Amino acid sequence: MMRSWCCIIAIFLSSTLSAGDAFILNTSCVNQSPSRCYATSLPDINYGLSDKEFHTWLQNQVQDAPGRNTYASTYEDSLTAIVNWRKRYRGNPQVWKRIFKKDRVVKELIESAPVIEFVKRAMDNQDDDDEKFTIIDLCSGKGYLSMFLSEILPKEKVDKFILVDKAWAIANKKTTTELKPHHMNWDHIYGTTVNTDGEESSYFTTWPIPLYTSK
Repeated sequence: MMRSWCCIIAIFLSSTLSAGDAFILNTSCVNQSPSRCYATSLPDINYGLSDKEFHTWLQNQVQDAPGRNTYASTYEDSLTAIVNWRKRYRGNPQVWKRIFKKDRVVKELIESAPVIEFVKRAMDNQDDDDEKFTIIDLCSGKGYLSMFLSEILPKEKVDKFILVDKAWAIANKKTTTELKPHHMNWDHIYGTTVNTDGEESSYFTTWPIPLYTSK
């Protein structure tokens, strides 16, 4: 059985979600740049560090970030998510470098941490294991918030994320959609990769909880 929620991010921290509403995420009201930059230079992030070393480097970048102690477990979950992204795009430096811009990712994590924390708690409070939720991410941009949540939330409780942004092209399941210059690149979601056996597969199937785009 499927259901969805609705909640505006502006009242996330002061309201209780109820079944039958739509669950909508929008971080625009907390979209404030951190007062300082927490990302420093890093040697070749694609080949120079092991995943463990990369994770340690990430921890150092956010050790003094706003909310680091308040949302400690969420920060750790999110850093693990970033490492998983790196694994996903290994062998495709073009996509990885487009997604992992150091300053941008740290900024997105700082802004998203309170929302991620709230959604984690909301899911923990749901007792009905027979129902899954659809989460709508408004003004999603590239979808960093949903990308974090896809790696963190339990698959048995969330069916999918719908990333809504006017910059997406209109996705067509039957044909390959040609991206225009004004469209946001979605290769990190719908792009393809080739495994060691030479077989081509889509990144779409590699996300723990599917990400869909919508205009």
